[in-house]
Amino acid sequence: MPAKNTVFAPAVLDSLSALVVVLDARGHMVYVNRSLADMTGYAPQELEGQPYRELLPAEDAPQVRRILDALSETGGPERTEGRILCRNGSERLVEWTMTLLPEGGTGSPLVVGTGTDVTLRTAIRRALEENEARFSVALESSGDGIWDWDIASDTVLLLGPLGRALLGSEEETITISAAAWLRHIHPEDALRAREAVRRHLDGETDVYGAEFRVTSQSGAVRWLRDRGRVAVRNASGAPLRVIGTAVDITERKEAELALLRSEQRYRTLYDAVSGGVVVQNNEGVIVEANATACDILGYDRETMLGTTSASPIWETVHEDGAPFPPDEHPAMQALRTGEPVRGVIMGVRHPGTGDFRWLVINAQPIPSAEGDRIEAAMATFVDITAQKLLEERLDALSAVDDLTKLYNRRGFFRAAEQLFELAGRQNRPLFLALVDVDGMKHINDTRGHQAGDEALVVTAELLRKTFRKADLIARFGGDEFIVLGMETGTPLEDASERLANNLAAHNAPLPPEQRLSLSMGITSCREEPLCSIDRLITEADARMYAEKDAKKRRRR
Repeated sequence: MPAKNTVFAPAVLDSLSALVVVLDARGHMVYVNRSLADMTGYAPQELEGQPYRELLPAEDAPQVRRILDALSETGGPERTEGRILCRNGSERLVEWTMTLLPEGGTGSPLVVGTGTDVTLRTAIRRALEENEARFSVALESSGDGIWDWDIASDTVLLLGPLGRALLGSEEETITISAAAWLRHIHPEDALRAREAVRRHLDGETDVYGAEFRVTSQSGAVRWLRDRGRVAVRNASGAPLRVIGTAVDITERKEAELALLRSEQRYRTLYDAVSGGVVVQNNEGVIVEANATACDILGYDRETMLGTTSASPIWETVHEDGAPFPPDEHPAMQALRTGEPVRGVIMGVRHPGTGDFRWLVINAQPIPSAEGDRIEAAMATFVDITAQKLLEERLDALSAVDDLTKLYNRRGFFRAAEQLFELAGRQNRPLFLALVDVDGMKHINDTRGHQAGDEALVVTAELLRKTFRKADLIARFGGDEFIVLGMETGTPLEDASERLANNLAAHNAPLPPEQRLSLSMGITSCREEPLCSIDRLITEADARMYAEKDAKKRRRR
């Protein structure tokens, strides 16, 4: 760093979340701030004094050299995007802004680079692009739309019919400001919609959901059912991006209002509405069902009439797969309490396909003519099965490693919770193994990153061969893999031996320089049926590094 402000300037730069590097005229790093050091896994003093090329893939170095040469002519700023190599062999994608300082205290110019890690943002964008074709077919057939709210830029990306309906555009994707999107929400519904968003962003709800009216540019008013979830948070947990779906429920809403206004209109519209309508009398017996309800539920009207929520033909579940008790069905609640029930999500087994049809149900109690008792309850519902499938696809994008097709770290911890619960119910011990690719940085440096990627893919296949299908296998990060499963009574050493045999079979036809080396640490919970995942990881990690150290001693 320049002599001027030698104490203050580094302290300020080290407090920034942005990545900062200062290069001298030779292209050597004379200063690296704490954010850049933490991202790469090196200490600042390990990088300072080294050529900038040490942090770049070989094929990217010429591009950076050209930018540095251009800076000597223009002074900057010059902007570029490039890869950074980390100590563990992984790569991060960074957007850089490079600026030339006239002198660095010694009379020679300095180059200051400030950067932002865009690895995650780029991965999400690419994943969404790769799935856009499949999503567009589902969107067009379902009539639903997807929205993607970038909180940092305060913009909303609209995909599918949603943008066309509101803005009258023929484009498949439309980007508008969040303020412009909010202006389309009906004034009477805006406060309620904003509150639902706030509660989700603050972590009070797992999923954001709201029903509200929107006004299109043509002046038409439509009802939307909006659902979404925070997809990306920063290191401190603040939300950065929210992705969700919207479905037009105008016909259902208009039908509900019409049905409540008069018996005559109810009879006229009953079989004409696009949503399902089922009426149950005060004993819970189904006495009416419209044609749409029959289509959605898979039974003809004669079969449905006379049944109750508890009849064997109805198999219903909550969103998490737990059974939905018959007396908690929305119509039964409305009969019991005399109060409307709104926005209940329920899965109903379809007799034709065997799959669950996912419904959003509202139930309204119907008073007697005298008003002294509840005579029946009317349930109206729409089929959101296509919307649920879209949500599951979006969720899967954030849980699977794109290279190895194994779970990623996020997907592993989510699945591990379920495996821990199952082990507790069955009173069975668990085992956990950590597996690391030895010399990953050497592979990348000497044979290229494609060879490094191939080593990770081969490791994933070896683990699939070594462990059972029921075991949970994931890429834990960089060149490290993790396996969690329930013990079967065989010694843990058997797994180590199987991995060694599979690895030897893979290496046998290869020259020495292309052979793969893996280190594994494995442990289990033998004293208690359930134990901490952190404890298992810590013990397995220690054993894995003990094996690495033993290999190093044998090579000396």
